[in-house]
Amino acid sequence: SFCTLLGKMGGKGRKGGKGGKGGKGGKGGKGKGKGGRVKKTREEKVERDNAFLEQVLSKKRKREQEELSSSSSEGEDILQAQEDKYDMLLKAFNVEQEKQEESEEEVEEIEELEELEELEEIPEEELMEEEEEEEEEEELLDPAEDEEALNVEVKATAQWKAHFTPTPTSDPAPLKPVTGFQDLAPQVSSNVAVLKNTAQGDKTPPGVDAEMWNRCLLRDPTLKFGRAMFSCMESYADMLYPMKTWEKQEEVTEASMLHALTHIARTSSRIGANNKKIAEEKMDVAEAEGDEFKDQGFMRPTVLFLLPMRNICLEYMKTLLRLWGVAPEEAANWDRFVDDFSELEGEKDKKFHRRTQDYKNQFGGNMNDKFCFGVNLSPIDNTKISIFSSFNKSHVIFASPLGVASTMKKNRRQGTSFLSSVEVVVADQLDVLLMQNFEWTLQTLECLNQLPNDMRGCGDINRIKTWLLDGEGSRYRQTLLLSRVMTAEVSSVFSKSTNHTGKVKLGRAFNGELTRVVNHAKHLFHKVDVTTIHEAPHERFNYFRSKIFSRLASGTNAGIGSMSCLIVVPSYFDYTRLRNFFESVDRDSYGELCEYTPPKEMHEAIKDFNAKRRSFLLMTERFYYFRRYVLQDVKSIVFYQLPISTWFYHELVNSIKTEHSPTVLTLYTKYDTHQLSRCLGTERTRKVLSSDKSTHMFC
Repeated sequence: SFCTLLGKMGGKGRKGGKGGKGGKGGKGGKGKGKGGRVKKTREEKVERDNAFLEQVLSKKRKREQEELSSSSSEGEDILQAQEDKYDMLLKAFNVEQEKQEESEEEVEEIEELEELEELEEIPEEELMEEEEEEEEEEELLDPAEDEEALNVEVKATAQWKAHFTPTPTSDPAPLKPVTGFQDLAPQVSSNVAVLKNTAQGDKTPPGVDAEMWNRCLLRDPTLKFGRAMFSCMESYADMLYPMKTWEKQEEVTEASMLHALTHIARTSSRIGANNKKIAEEKMDVAEAEGDEFKDQGFMRPTVLFLLPMRNICLEYMKTLLRLWGVAPEEAANWDRFVDDFSELEGEKDKKFHRRTQDYKNQFGGNMNDKFCFGVNLSPIDNTKISIFSSFNKSHVIFASPLGVASTMKKNRRQGTSFLSSVEVVVADQLDVLLMQNFEWTLQTLECLNQLPNDMRGCGDINRIKTWLLDGEGSRYRQTLLLSRVMTAEVSSVFSKSTNHTGKVKLGRAFNGELTRVVNHAKHLFHKVDVTTIHEAPHERFNYFRSKIFSRLASGTNAGIGSMSCLIVVPSYFDYTRLRNFFESVDRDSYGELCEYTPPKEMHEAIKDFNAKRRSFLLMTERFYYFRRYVLQDVKSIVFYQLPISTWFYHELVNSIKTEHSPTVLTLYTKYDTHQLSRCLGTERTRKVLSSDKSTHMFC
């Protein structure tokens, strides 16, 4: 029949997955082409995967029923919740398989139409010859070989570099769960001591590859800070370090990357050892008892670097190549990466050489804050690593919060699946992320370790770690938060971590920014009494309107005059409220500088302020952070709230040029402890917050 003829046109379909263009057998004939075999293969794959998943879930149900069999009604509720969760996982898996079938059937229909168009051009003699050849090949097919060709089990991880053989062949020994920092402190101190004693000269720290350690800058015994940081990271406890400096940036980057690559090597070593054992003993993983072979996640990526801008990502990538022992030309897509992440000639700041050193360190290079890509560390096609590899084939993900949000929006079907198996998160330069939209950072952290909604690229279901199937991946994830400042937002993120290993929070006493002021200014600090943190913005505004603005307008506030007064506002919402207030009082008395101000209006506001046509100048902290404009004619400053980047305090105060001692007024509440301690110093802050006085002056 015609359908039989169309099926034979597809040729031999012995490999199953290669048979995309074969014809389908119709009612009147036999479909011997690739298409018929592909459909059969797909159905067998779905049945086999469903059987694997059902087997794993049934074992988990049985185990949990035994544990909760003696429980009361509360145990029954927990059992029902677990049953619902497993049913949801199985349902999601089946839905994805159905979607994949539908998409493949659509492709087959299109290819059938193409075959129909080509059918008229093929002579009948050639078709008869192909039919005879097909019959001969069918007779020679080996059933065992055909079954092997249709095997759809997930293969082992790609072969790693031959010279790289990490010492451990299993995961590091789990640490004893703790409830606070104090219990973990002796262990961290012990790790630091071990590192100092063993990592001297050519000696390698325990668990670290010798060749990688020889390429690491921390091999230098004088870099004690970087070694201590690496030791804390190796404890696999969550860590908050809010005291970064540019002098220690290189050591922190080195320690973070060394820890991440060591973790990837340990994971790969364990998978390779299990693959070898399974192959030698010809074991069926589905029937194995215990968690011995539970060594994989839903997806391959296990490390996430959350960075604010591309220039920071470029430095991290260079460190990765050096530690991994790969020359840039040996990395796939390196030229494309350099073009995308280096500073463009047309975007260079002409006044960059006149900026402060802090600005040069932060914004030297490409400041684009949108990127999200993966890196595969396995050798492929004569390249030792591959940049911009697909997420399900990557070991490391470099991304910005905005890049993660854009990726999820662009590929809604994939969603958060590529973040489902992350075990180590390094969020560097949180102070810069605070100057961006911090909601994207919070959203990215919330998306980690969720059950995947796209099963494509998922590993062997029988080897997925138990806690990931249970939705408890966040309890086995290490989060490293690195920042130059400590704020309530950063503290909140750290307090929400649920790592069973514990937490390490580093801190120290501060001398204060007042010690860096050189123009003998008078510093007035006014306390605003607030009831709750939610009412703080309203109470601060009412205090400014009733007690501060009237004195500013009349020039009777202890040296704060009504001319050339700069008002610095950290929050854009507070800035909008103040702008509306000044608009209602006198729209010509103020100028505005914020991150959304057009360049033309910005220059006009500065020009009018310098010419004394505007008495007040409202400026957001974010504007100053990205612009760093130095205003020459400022006579006094009002900090509506202490800035997040507290070093701006002494920079702005030192920029005041006046014959008399300038006066700086600052509003604060009891919830501004972090900013106060950095500005006034730890000891002064303790005295100010415990005092009954509402006003304090420092000269």
